Amino acid sequence: MYWLLGLTALTGFSYTFITGFHDGSNIISTIVASRSIAVKKALVIACISELLGGFLFGTAVAQTMAKKLFNYSIISTAIAEKGIGLIIASFIGAIVWNLITWRWGLPSSSYHALVGGMIGAAIFLFGIEAVYWKGILLNVVLVMIISPIIGFTAGFFMLWLLKQILKYGGRNTERNIKRVQIITMVALALSYGSNDSQKSMGLISLALGFLAGSGEFNVPIWVIAGSSISLSLGMYLGGWRMVKTVGMKVFKLKPIHSFASQVATVTVLLTTTLIGVPVSTTQTITASVMGVGSKENMRRLNWNIVKKIALAWITTIPAAMLVSGIIVLVAKGLILLGGKI
Repeated sequence: MYWLLGLTALTGFSYTFITGFHDGSNIISTIVASRSIAVKKALVIACISELLGGFLFGTAVAQTMAKKLFNYSIISTAIAEKGIGLIIASFIGAIVWNLITWRWGLPSSSYHALVGGMIGAAIFLFGIEAVYWKGILLNVVLVMIISPIIGFTAGFFMLWLLKQILKYGGRNTERNIKRVQIITMVALALSYGSNDSQKSMGLISLALGFLAGSGEFNVPIWVIAGSSISLSLGMYLGGWRMVKTVGMKVFKLKPIHSFASQVATVTVLLTTTLIGVPVSTTQTITASVMGVGSKENMRRLNWNIVKKIALAWITTIPAAMLVSGIIVLVAKGLILLGGKI
């Protein structure tokens, strides 16, 4: 039985590593693209901040992932192997889709990939009633629509506000913005580290509850540490496809644009983390860059890239659903989970 828990932790931490590898570079994409800080320096500071972020802002997002997306009354009464199989399939579905979109260089949402994996696995293992559709509507679909709008609007007005404040700035204005951006990058990495690491924390802790048979939900310190380390390590080893897409291809950023985007994103991420709403960091950052670009000069936005990003956002959940559903069917056929699913 406990080997299944080990497998769950392995796939969960692997998902978090891939999330850092896939999405983490978005944290430094704008500041690097605006040439405000050296790449290696930005990477080290952001990775340390992400690692700390997993410990600082509670586990409200983890509880949302565990209790508000599944029909808990159905899955909690199943045998432990079946519940753990659900979580493993969810993680693998998300990992596969993340690797596909990483290969294409598209900043799709790792969170939405995980949600898609959860829905597909739940339906194929327990039936359609195992999905808590109200929770999906409120915590995923509604947030998926609202968070990019908020990110776009925040980026637009933050750039306007900064320009008003700095209108009469001297020659050192840009230099000072570059310095302040280090602070905002740290804040962004802290909030990202907390929000994104908690998504795997929630499901791994749910698996612990299945094994214990108690129905209680607690996030042990080793789960927090494992998720936080996996996320920051993934970012440190991550490729530059997403940096190029978000920081260089959507809009050509200057330090003031990068700073406005960072402040807007931090505001959204920190607020949602504290109230327990899991959001897509990728969506929020990308939308804030679009908002900044629209305020500066809408014609200079790369609309072809914007269309590709939007397509990735729309297709992520159904694609990950399909992948996790196939995984469940294969597992059933090969009796990979002891024949008890």
